[in-house]
Amino acid sequence: MAKIKSLMQNLFISLDAYSKLGMTNLLRVFWYKLKLKTGVVQLPIGKSYVGDFFSIPVQLPHNDYNFSRKVVLRHAEALLEGRHTFFSHQSVQLGAPPNWHGNLSGVNSIHWSQIGDFDSGDIKLIWEPSRFDWVVIFARAWLVSGEKKYLNALNSWLVDWIKKNPVNQGVNWKCGQETSIRLMQLLLAAKLLEQQPNECLIRFVSEHCQRIASTLAYAMAQNNNHGTSEAAALFIGGSWLEGHHKKARDWQIIGQRWLENRAKYLIETDGSFSQYSVNYHRVVLDTFWMVEFWRRELGKKAFSERFYNRARMATHWLYQMVDPKTGDAPNLGNNDGARLFLLTETDYRDFRPTLQVASVLFYGKPLFSLQHKVSEGLYWLGLCYHIKADRSPPLKQQSQLFKEGGYAILLNNNSKAIIRFPRFRFRPSHADALHIDLWYKGQNLLRDSGSYSYNTEKQWMKYFPGTRSHNTIEFDERDQMPKVSRFLFGKWLTTDLLTEIEEKEGGQLCWAASYTDYKGCSHHRQISVSDNRWKVTDTISGVFKKAVLRWRLMPDKWTVQNNICQSDKAKIQIICNVDIQRLEMTEGWESRYYLDKTPLPVLEAEIGALGNGVTSARLTTTIILPEE
Repeated sequence: MAKIKSLMQNLFISLDAYSKLGMTNLLRVFWYKLKLKTGVVQLPIGKSYVGDFFSIPVQLPHNDYNFSRKVVLRHAEALLEGRHTFFSHQSVQLGAPPNWHGNLSGVNSIHWSQIGDFDSGDIKLIWEPSRFDWVVIFARAWLVSGEKKYLNALNSWLVDWIKKNPVNQGVNWKCGQETSIRLMQLLLAAKLLEQQPNECLIRFVSEHCQRIASTLAYAMAQNNNHGTSEAAALFIGGSWLEGHHKKARDWQIIGQRWLENRAKYLIETDGSFSQYSVNYHRVVLDTFWMVEFWRRELGKKAFSERFYNRARMATHWLYQMVDPKTGDAPNLGNNDGARLFLLTETDYRDFRPTLQVASVLFYGKPLFSLQHKVSEGLYWLGLCYHIKADRSPPLKQQSQLFKEGGYAILLNNNSKAIIRFPRFRFRPSHADALHIDLWYKGQNLLRDSGSYSYNTEKQWMKYFPGTRSHNTIEFDERDQMPKVSRFLFGKWLTTDLLTEIEEKEGGQLCWAASYTDYKGCSHHRQISVSDNRWKVTDTISGVFKKAVLRWRLMPDKWTVQNNICQSDKAKIQIICNVDIQRLEMTEGWESRYYLDKTPLPVLEAEIGALGNGVTSARLTTTIILPEE
């Protein structure tokens, strides 16, 4: 009987979660899966072809501004030696040209529709070299050196890729978004090298547009950056192909229509994006500025004012998250290592290059100095000529609420807190309600987990998106929301209480929010800051056996004594109105780069079940930062 009851509860949780995804989206996914299952595919496997994609430009583009000439050439030489960089940090020996199929070579003679999503480990390892970062690197290397070997490599690798990956055959055609990224990267290189449409480029772009269009409905059903990327590729590819393919105009129109739709539907009026992720937010913003760049280049009609307003608000949102001195940002939400259009040699975790180009294209002014390395993309793209005479920064960082997306930002002198609260119009990716990131002088003192991998051992699939890997309260070793499938939580949380950010006498800032989970446990978090002192008060209630408060700390020499944890970075004290049964430092994990996990210290305070007339427990954490 208990087993039947449990099965029924799980069924209701699953039905509730799927219903929130929307009937139209569910039908789109069902139809897509049905076509794959029945073998009904719209496009057949094609044939390979050879030829030169890129020729030496008649005139070398003028480029007297390049912060990273030596680094670009070093990257290009590493590629020629077979050394590739995966997810912007991991060096992998793949050969030159690389092995495009990795350990999936056995399935690459079949149609992409017959290949499973998670059959052979993390498929992103296979897709990474076929995202064509190397195309842009070789193009830039030739532009700064004029050495023909880079142009030769560009052509020979492209021919090898097409020989090993004829259209619609194998794993590298399986995902419409991967196809879209590849198309946009190749056309970016073509622009840098001032290439005109030729037979090879036209065929490549046409085949990619056909593949993207064939499953566009499925991409839109995801309500994430798959739809924005694929719509962008159709618009750019269709616009570039105009006059060279009979479907070019249709692809352009379809791409623009869906870009308008996605901007309206997936970007909230406060700039928040549907995926609740800082890195995926960068992906969609890169996509939007690339679309606007090509629209101007090809002389196409401007998009709607609503599209540009959402693009500006998305720029505003990301700028509020970023530390302006380092470019780093909280590791909120899913993070799969995506970083598009490598026009600078900055670190993966530096979000300023994206912001700089987006700010110029959508505000007409840069956010950062033109003499800084984060501005290099502006020069490669020739966008410095689009900058208004008034170069005062168009945005300012400040304390604010993003009510539609579920974020609060509190700024105080050299410290900043970013807090997540549950406001889910789209599916949540992490069980991170009331997580707080704390930053001080560009250092991430209290930090989030990241994602590590989308297909790995069960313990890590559970850990990284789970409540345990966030700075919040965990009840009875369970997540705040039950997991329904690999990428779907059930019983989405809602915010019971949400206050405005209040500034009190003496400059103290205060804010609070709360939620109640599906088992009736409540968590109310109030945050205040004054001078160099942050105070976090967590009030919890409900029926539970134990509750654990976690503070995931920046790696350092932390000590714990007499309820005080400290290092030269901060001093942390936790007190409670009930007995703290355990207060100790444990080991946790974080993934700042995809497929890379490193340990970090975690301060845990545990209390037991409430009793003896006590209806709530109140844990108060005081964090004292160094004096200015």
